[in-house]
Amino acid sequence: MADAIVSFFSGIIQNEYLLFSFLTALPITEIKGSLMLAAAYKADPLLSYAVCLASSFALSAVLCFLFPKFFRLLERFPKIRKISSFLTDRLEEKAIRLEKKASESSLERKSKLTLGLFCFVALPLPLTGLWAGALLAAIMRLSFKDSFFALSMGNLTAGGIVLFVLLLAGDRASIVLNAFLIAALSALVLTIGKGIIKRKKKAS
Repeated sequence: MADAIVSFFSGIIQNEYLLFSFLTALPITEIKGSLMLAAAYKADPLLSYAVCLASSFALSAVLCFLFPKFFRLLERFPKIRKISSFLTDRLEEKAIRLEKKASESSLERKSKLTLGLFCFVALPLPLTGLWAGALLAAIMRLSFKDSFFALSMGNLTAGGIVLFVLLLAGDRASIVLNAFLIAALSALVLTIGKGIIKRKKKAS
């Protein structure tokens, strides 16, 4: 699968580092999948990491700015919220759990929610990257500064963990990429499936 993906994208974007930057911005790959693809390309690991980080920092700023506006739009149009609920329900449950752990003190609450968001993004698992993290931050109504800090540092940590694993894997990096892609697609299908089932139960 990894070889097929490399061949496919090579025909679309000739510059490999531009390709890594582009894939970092996609919700299905983000920095984790991009670094794995860079390893499959046998590109310079540190340069690939730096390029992906630069792209993810820019994406963090955009998402932290846009997603709160997106949620305010959802509140005005309930029909649109129903359509998107199968993606946001899981994150709303996560936000509720984090808020229960936070203190009543506004300063401590903000710190704990920011730390929780950082930990969520820092774990290099499928569907715990910038897009999901930015949605979670918007649900918890964190400020732009706190959201951007948690997302950026979490993504830096997740990328560093993936880079370390890939350096250990060496020539077996394509196996890591295949496993990640299968896990990411499976998690996406399960998330959508659970959302659809919950909506049907609520409707019945």
